[in-house]
Amino acid sequence: MVSTRARQGRRVLLVHESAQVRTSIRRILAEEGAIAVFDEAPDAYTAWERMRLCWPDLVILDVAMEHMDGMSFLRQIMRKRPTPVVICSAFTERNKQLALEALNNGAIAMIYRPAALDAGLGDPQAEDLRRTVRECLDVDADRAREVQRRPASRSGRPLPMRNRHSAAVIGIGISTGGPRTLAKLLRDIQLPVPPIVIVQHMPNGFTAPLAERLDRVSALTVQEAAHGMVLQANHAYIAPAGLHTRLRRRAGDRVTFEVESGVRVRHHMPSVDVLFDSMADQLRARAVGVLMTGMGDDGARGIERLHARGATTLVQDEASCVVFGMPKAALARHPRCPALSVGEIATYLSNLRRYEREALREAG
Repeated sequence: MVSTRARQGRRVLLVHESAQVRTSIRRILAEEGAIAVFDEAPDAYTAWERMRLCWPDLVILDVAMEHMDGMSFLRQIMRKRPTPVVICSAFTERNKQLALEALNNGAIAMIYRPAALDAGLGDPQAEDLRRTVRECLDVDADRAREVQRRPASRSGRPLPMRNRHSAAVIGIGISTGGPRTLAKLLRDIQLPVPPIVIVQHMPNGFTAPLAERLDRVSALTVQEAAHGMVLQANHAYIAPAGLHTRLRRRAGDRVTFEVESGVRVRHHMPSVDVLFDSMADQLRARAVGVLMTGMGDDGARGIERLHARGATTLVQDEASCVVFGMPKAALARHPRCPALSVGEIATYLSNLRRYEREALREAG
């Protein structure tokens, strides 16, 4: 039944086989005010019948339902009428793989179902649920799907001027639309390259499986970062979810990870700003900072700080972003920051070592 309040706000359809979970999510979202669950279903078949009567603005979907599984239902939604879908499940190891696959098939984000079914105001998982739904309601799912399916392109426009300093580390901040964008980027990067450190906003437990997936599609060695690990060329490291990742420059020009708990920064841990701040402090002009698709403004201040320290900074252009929020926020602080497509970013990063050799020849 569609409530009067739901008609006045944004329409969310909740598809989850657990009645307790549906009740909990409905109550959590009701505290948001402008968002309400206007309908719910225990399975995909029932949900599809409800959607034929009234199409929602967003679907919260359990990826591991019986009967028609969540993945098949997601593909059906995307074929009929692309709509923002948030995956919400108890993520077992199998469900984690399903959720990552869902992101490759059109889902916008994923969150853990609330662990405490009576979670209220102030509960971190409840806050994550409200914020994620609020942000995803503004995503153009049709455009996002088209962007993600488009191959990485190069416009032929001039790339940014090279930095004459030898790049020690490349830092990348990315959020919504990240897993598929990262697959395109890392697949196109040609070796040799400096170490790459990636902050991808994800729930706990997903960064290691993401690293494994990216390792299979890239010439780079991709792995989850760990405290004390020494960064190596031709490697990409995914910052572990639930912890902040910083870099520390050591004797002999080595760079190591400092991975530790802390408080969230701009709703996130790890935070792109935390990584970029450490790069600005430790590496200065020898850092390269890249901010890519994502909601919010995490990383924008860090891009500004990196630029002030003489580092090379880039953002992903609007045309190739699933969500232009984070790059747009960076451009508001640093309007002259070059905005490039995914393919152009890959080309620029692949050429860093060549740029350094050319700079040395010119200096000599």
